[in-house]
Amino acid sequence: MKKIIVLLMVILCIWWYIEVPSAFAQEFAPLVKFNGLNLQGDTLFLPEEASFAIGVGSNIATIKDFFELRATYVDPLEGGLSNRAGIGIGVSIPKLITKIGGTWIADKINVSIGAMALVDFAEGNVEPAIYLTIISIQY
Repeated sequence: MKKIIVLLMVILCIWWYIEVPSAFAQEFAPLVKFNGLNLQGDTLFLPEEASFAIGVGSNIATIKDFFELRATYVDPLEGGLSNRAGIGIGVSIPKLITKIGGTWIADKINVSIGAMALVDFAEGNVEPAIYLTIISIQY
């Protein structure tokens, strides 16, 4: 059963990444902007294990210019048991500061923070995580 849930989540993420931008781009254009290929390094805190993990993620869509829908693959740090993948939502700090009238002076650094649901590949259970992204590579 756990493997079926993981498989369904992977299929949903792939469908979302491929099909949704083409199907709904015109309808949601004022609200949602679908992003191209981008990679970012993530640092995650896993509250259930009280541990940290690192991973690579990609922003799937940007909502209202500063909320980010994000997919991440996570590799546990030393002592962790298994890899995880998940989806979550966060806030782009530079865009938020600009939106409220401030100026982000570190224009080469794109910091975002948010919450995400991760699926443990070994056990198949879903667990929460808090992520911080600093490095961004856009293609």
